[in-house]
Amino acid sequence: MLKTINVTISDYAFNRLGLDRQNISFTEPADLINKEFTKQALNKCIEKAEETGLSEMSPEEIDKEIKYLRRG
Repeated sequence: MLKTINVTISDYAFNRLGLDRQNISFTEPADLINKEFTKQALNKCIEKAEETGLSEMSPEEIDKEIKYLRRG
């Protein structure tokens, strides 16, 4: 037997999650929220990389840095 629950969210959250209907499965909002958290984490990483200059490193420079740090 399936149960129904009601959840109230703001219009802003509804639109930000890209919801397009009011009846959704239980897993849909969890998946959407996880995607949103992932996007936020990625944006923070990009911001930190830009602040510290890491975003300007070439792949070769990154490899060199990794090798240096692995040597300890």
